[in-house]
Amino acid sequence: MSIKPIPQRLSLANKLARALWGIVWIVLFRPTPRLFHAWRRFLLRLFGARLGKAVHVYPSAKVWAPWNLEMDDHACLGEQVDCYCVEKIRIGKHSTVSQYSFLCSASHDYTKSTMPLVAAPISIGEYVWITADVFVGPGV
Repeated sequence: MSIKPIPQRLSLANKLARALWGIVWIVLFRPTPRLFHAWRRFLLRLFGARLGKAVHVYPSAKVWAPWNLEMDDHACLGEQVDCYCVEKIRIGKHSTVSQYSFLCSASHDYTKSTMPLVAAPISIGEYVWITADVFVGPGV
């Protein structure tokens, strides 16, 4: 999997969509009770996430760009997971990303003086457990 450069200036449409999602996350997603998984799935799908059945995303999980998130049946993003999906992030069926973990699909090209943003997708297979406080980087 290759890491590709991302334009330093993301499109205005992308910035506006992320701003709107941020408001929705703060007002309608984050304050929900833990058991309201269906409501949070609805909100994520409204913003383009592709989610299978019985997906669990906990209220404190942060998703940077829902349109780049795909979760298969019974997948889970636990409490305080940071899903920085500049590029696609796919989580296979029956897989769990435990609390405080960071799925990071972007980084910077340290070999260049301008350190441009680069990104690559993350794909987590089926029946995988990413344990607590784990960093998963671009291209994994």
